[in-house]
Amino acid sequence: MSHQDALSAYVQEHAERALQGLLSIERATEGELDRTLTVQVVHETRTSLRRLRAIRATFPESFSQHDADTARADRDLRFVARTLSELRDTDVLGEGLLEQVQALPASWILGPVQEDLAAALARRRGAAVAHVAARHGSARWREAADQLGSWQQDPPRLLEQEPLHLLERARSEVRARLQAAGGDPHALHSARKVAKRWRYAAELLLAEEPGAAPHHEAATTVHLVLGQMQDAVVAMDFLLEHAGMGRRSGHNAFTTGMLHQRAQQQVQDIAARAPNLL
Repeated sequence: MSHQDALSAYVQEHAERALQGLLSIERATEGELDRTLTVQVVHETRTSLRRLRAIRATFPESFSQHDADTARADRDLRFVARTLSELRDTDVLGEGLLEQVQALPASWILGPVQEDLAAALARRRGAAVAHVAARHGSARWREAADQLGSWQQDPPRLLEQEPLHLLERARSEVRARLQAAGGDPHALHSARKVAKRWRYAAELLLAEEPGAAPHHEAATTVHLVLGQMQDAVVAMDFLLEHAGMGRRSGHNAFTTGMLHQRAQQQVQDIAARAPNLL
């Protein structure tokens, strides 16, 4: 398989996965949508969309020569990904926070903490499902599905002549962003997006380009570590809101505050490590 064929196979694979997710959502009736939007379906669909958007940004020549309007294609894929983002964040929150509560010392758990968190997360997930229900089937959603179907049937081929050079450039950009972030979570989130593009570009080249392996390893580390930080940022925002609701309803917010403190500490620890990730 050549570099060109590697890109084609990668695009075809993830276009098919994302399209399957979109079509399963489209086919679901209103009453079935919550059951259709399982953790696995949401995660796999959104991850494939992220991969496609990332490599489109890394290999723009290949896509611009293949698609009539690459800007619109990215806009439509971003629309679908963002439609699913609140749902995915809620699923990650639910898994992480409920496990953390179970691991806390019994003396730190005041009141029905687990039940309150589960109820709040269920309400948040319900709102996220309603958001998907309001958007799926829209013009942008259909255009995204059409684009995925086009790539599945006729994927682009790699035209960039020096793909390893693009990986080196991505590494340099990530390193510069990590150094310039100064521990700011928002700036580090931007660095994570570049690391994600670097990771997925290296991933598709692994089979044909041995030099892509160290890039993939380094990019994956940065992407995952900064992803943990972003998950903690989302948890902080949710827990702060949840603590306020607890005070208004008469529930004890002590344990929620402890969880918030832990998330805050995780953000600070990762932010301090960030300049040395590369």
